[in-house]
Amino acid sequence: MSAGADTRQRIEQAALELFLVRGYVGTPVRVIAKAAHVTTPALYWHYKSKDELCASILTRVYREFDELLRAAVKDGSPEEQLRAYVEASVSLNLHRRSSSARVGFDQLVASLPAARRAELAELQRPLLNLLRDILRKGDALGIFHVLDTTITALAIISMANYAFTWCRAAASPTVEEVAASYADYAVRLARGQLASDAEPPKGAP
Repeated sequence: MSAGADTRQRIEQAALELFLVRGYVGTPVRVIAKAAHVTTPALYWHYKSKDELCASILTRVYREFDELLRAAVKDGSPEEQLRAYVEASVSLNLHRRSSSARVGFDQLVASLPAARRAELAELQRPLLNLLRDILRKGDALGIFHVLDTTITALAIISMANYAFTWCRAAASPTVEEVAASYADYAVRLARGQLASDAEPPKGAP
C-alpha cells in the first residue's frame, strides 16, 4: 500500500469511528485529523471537504456490504434466502461497530447534501431490490403473504440496520443469536404472522 493510500485509510477509519459516535455535524475536521495523526491541511489535501470524506467512507462501506451480503444469500427457498439476508445484515452491522457507536449510517447519509445522498441511494438500491425479489418470489409461491413488498423490505432493512441501538457485538446475547432472532421475526413479518404476543428478538430490552 502506498503512503498516500495508507494515510487515506487511516483518515477514513478515524472519521468513521468518530461519525458513528458523535454524528456528522458533531465531528469537526480538526478532530478527525488529530485522531488520524495528520494535520488538518494534510486531510484537506486528500479530501476537499468533510462531505467528500463522509461520502467516500459510506461508498466504501455500502460496496463492501453489498458484496458480503450477496455472497451470503445463495440459492435456496425464499424463506432460506430471507433468513440468510437478515442474518448477514444484522451480523455485519453489529460487527462493524464499537460499543460506543450511537449513530446509524442512514443518519450520516441524511447529513450530506442532496447530490451526495442521491449517489449513495443508488448504491443501496440493488440490495433493496434483492430483498424485494425474495419477498415477491415467496409471495408468488404462497410461502409469504406480503401486502406491499417495498414497505415490507424497508421495514426489514431498517430493523436490521438499527439492531446496534441496543445490542453490542461483545455482549450477551451473541451476535449470532440476535441475527437468528431477527431472521425469525422477518420471516413472521413476511408470512403475515406477526401478533401482539410475538416474542421480540432475543435479548431485546
